[in-house]
Amino acid sequence: VHTSLGNRLTAWCVRERHGGLYRPLLIGAGLKVRDQQETTMAGDSKPRRVGIIGFGHLGQYLTARIEEEGCGHGLELAFVWNRSREKMEGRVRREQQLPSLSDVVHRRADLVVEVAHPQITKEHGAEILKHADFMVGSPTAFADPEVEAACRAAARRHGHTLYLPSGALWGAADIQRMADSGALQALKVTMSKHPDSFR
Repeated sequence: VHTSLGNRLTAWCVRERHGGLYRPLLIGAGLKVRDQQETTMAGDSKPRRVGIIGFGHLGQYLTARIEEEGCGHGLELAFVWNRSREKMEGRVRREQQLPSLSDVVHRRADLVVEVAHPQITKEHGAEILKHADFMVGSPTAFADPEVEAACRAAARRHGHTLYLPSGALWGAADIQRMADSGALQALKVTMSKHPDSFR
């Protein structure tokens, strides 16, 4: 059984969010993310390079897991970007810090994971999809139909995959199915966040 790069990152996201469902939906070229290791023409295994956008709790977690366990899963860290570079000092090696999102293309990432803010996808999503697969951790960016259309088009045009995690609402797909079948009469959802999550 082959384990895809996106599924491994998804598993890490789920573990970090303590049950928040990250089930990737593949949009775009219809291509499966390359498997754990790809054999080059020279016969060497080639790790998949992952870029992280955002260095909050989830970004820090993913960065640490890739650094500590990535080699065993065929992954390596391509870069980490954060709006405030000071937050990365002493925690991300200088050569792995991405100064600007316009430099993504130069880091040769196979997958870019956004765990920062919906504005990242609005401003940079289509451009990222020209060069890499893209996992969007802030899917509310696609509430804007123009952003969704631009990212879908870029994924199809450039042969990359757009991953849309379903977010932290556990059971959302089941709720939707119940609503579609008419079985849902009423629903109340209460979500809570730790105070440290607010600024």
